[in-house]
Amino acid sequence: SQRAGDRVMASITHYLETHLRLTINTAKSAVDRPWRRSFLGYSVSWHKRQVRLRIAPKSLRAYLAKLRPLLRRSRGQSLTTTIRKLNPVLRGWANYYRLTDTKRSVEALDGWIRRRLRLILWQQWKRTRTRARNLMRLGLTEPRAWQSATNGRGPWWNSGASHMNAALPKKGIRPPVSGKLAGYDGPASESAMNRRIRNRMYGGVRGRGR
Repeated sequence: SQRAGDRVMASITHYLETHLRLTINTAKSAVDRPWRRSFLGYSVSWHKRQVRLRIAPKSLRAYLAKLRPLLRRSRGQSLTTTIRKLNPVLRGWANYYRLTDTKRSVEALDGWIRRRLRLILWQQWKRTRTRARNLMRLGLTEPRAWQSATNGRGPWWNSGASHMNAALPKKGIRPPVSGKLAGYDGPASESAMNRRIRNRMYGGVRGRGR
C-alpha cells in the first residue's frame, strides 16, 4: 500500500543518511507503481500476469531528440554519409537496450527512421524527372512513377506514401536500430537500405555488373 511504501522509504532514507552518510536524491526517489518509474533508462510493464522490461518513455524521447539532427533533411550530405554516421549510434543504443522484452516502441522507432531515410532520398532527387526515373529503377511502373513524382505533395507526405514504400519496402530497409531487439542483425558497416539504393539506382534495376 502507499502507507507501507512511505514507511519503508522513510526507514531506508533514515538509515542511508544517518549510518552511511549518503545524500538521497529526492527528485529521483518516490513511492510509486513500477511502470511509472524508470531506472537506468528501463521501465517495466505488466502483460498477461508477467512483468516485462521495456524502454522508459523518457529515454525514448531523449533518443529521438538525439537522432533528429543526424536525420535532418537539410544537412547537405549524401545518404551514404548519413547512414554511416547513424549506424554507430543505432548499434550502441540497441546493445544497451538488448534486455527489453517489449518490441512495440522499437518497431515504431524503426519505422520512423525508415521514413526519415526515405524523406532524405526524396529531397536529394529534387527534380520531377529524377524522381520518376529513380522510382522506375526501383521497380515502379512508368505511369505510377510519373504520377507519384508529380503529385505536388511535400517530402514528408511522400516519404510515407505507398509509392515510396513500394520502391523501398520494409524488407529492403533495415536500419540496425533494432539489432537483436527485433530479431534480425544490423549490417556490419552500412544499412541494408543504403546497399539496396546503391545497387539498384545505378546501371539499371539490379545495379551495374551485378
